[in-house]
Amino acid sequence: MLGVVSLSFVIFSSFYEHAYNKAQSSKSLGKMNSILSLGSLPFMALFYTQEERALLNKEISIFLRDMTQSVQLMLLLALCSVYLYNLRILRVVDQLPEAVRIWWQGFLTIGNMGMGAFVIAAVCTRFVFPSISLEGKAYWILRSSPMGVSDLLKAKFKIWYFPVAFIGSILLLSGSFAIQAEPHLVIISALISWIVCYGIVGLGVGLGSVYANFDWEHSSQLAASFGSLVFMLSSTILIAVNLIPITLLMLIKNIQFGKLPLPTMHWYFIIGSCFIFLVYLNYAVAKWAMKIGENSLLEREN
Repeated sequence: MLGVVSLSFVIFSSFYEHAYNKAQSSKSLGKMNSILSLGSLPFMALFYTQEERALLNKEISIFLRDMTQSVQLMLLLALCSVYLYNLRILRVVDQLPEAVRIWWQGFLTIGNMGMGAFVIAAVCTRFVFPSISLEGKAYWILRSSPMGVSDLLKAKFKIWYFPVAFIGSILLLSGSFAIQAEPHLVIISALISWIVCYGIVGLGVGLGSVYANFDWEHSSQLAASFGSLVFMLSSTILIAVNLIPITLLMLIKNIQFGKLPLPTMHWYFIIGSCFIFLVYLNYAVAKWAMKIGENSLLEREN
């Protein structure tokens, strides 16, 4: 035991100074600056204004400085792997009778969308909801910029929406492939992920502004606050409401299986109505949450 401790001390003493100097070298700083200048890339101008790109660089800087966020991201990715593995195990459709097979496939499809949405909500709880509070004491410096509160919240929404929606679409697509869903269900899952992410991200930014805390001592306090609990409960309700039209659509499809199918135009009308409802629901929730968040921050300033 003494020999192991001595060997560890020798290795630490030999490599620590060299590793520390290398970490502080201009080469390492150059790599960090290249990551932080992501918002300066030409194609980013297609999605973000100049002020939003500057805010994007600052968000990346905050993310890289906070090691706990990187650890949380790895844990969430591990959770996604377990989720996809369990879905693959539940894929026993080929062993079921024909009458039961279509119902089990529908259950797996709805379960994939529901569980994928909950993983998206978990990602937003850790990264999107605290985004306003993570400004800390520097929030008032940010408020001295030309951006108003409404512009600031919209910029936060745009910055987080695209990466979260991308992760959500990859997750639901992977889940659809894991349960061997039909091609049209795979496409529908991808579209629904972008729609649901709109509502969840907007809810995270809005409620994160309502329950903003700029006097935190550690960033983990923000994800474990009362406001975070309110956001998770609100996200659960939003996800449940989003699943209602999807479940009804699957029920109608399964009931019609083996019977006289609905005319093609009727199916298009039902599917179109469901998508219109989902788009309106998530847009209205995001707009409402952002509005109350803006009002809360303005009241705090006054």
